Amino acid sequence: MTLSTVPDDGFAIVSGPGNFYTGAAVGFIPPSNGSLESVNLLLKGYDGQKGQEIYCQFCESDSNDQPLSGLNFICPAPNNGSLTFFSFRLAAPANLIAARLYWIFIYGKLNATNMVHGTKLNWVTGGNPVGEIAYKKSMQFVLSGFQPSSIRPAFTLNVIDA
Repeated sequence: MTLSTVPDDGFAIVSGPGNFYTGAAVGFIPPSNGSLESVNLLLKGYDGQKGQEIYCQFCESDSNDQPLSGLNFICPAPNNGSLTFFSFRLAAPANLIAARLYWIFIYGKLNATNMVHGTKLNWVTGGNPVGEIAYKKSMQFVLSGFQPSSIRPAFTLNVIDA
């Protein structure tokens, strides 16, 4: 799935003290069985400075259509904070079953050695989804809960058909 890019701030991924962090998730439904290898997210402000660390997971959905804890992607190295697509890959492809809801969830935390509160990056807004995989919805994550959002972040999925 690809979303056309319209540079807008989109979701703010903010790192804070202790266990405070925010994140965002996008839900999608594959039309057929396959394997997810990687995802590309359009990020701005990912520079790795001031203790900035990000995490990204591939998640299945719970009975309330919210992300469950999932498989960790291998996160790419930061750049100078400029706007670009970053590729997050799984150590091994994850099976996708047709017509099930899945999530890509990204969040930020601060490392313990160089904490600066409020360090943030943005998962930039995209446009209307294109491709065979159906976009379901987006969610904002704050502290320990998900809330629905109308923001559609820019991303692509790299899926191999079964």
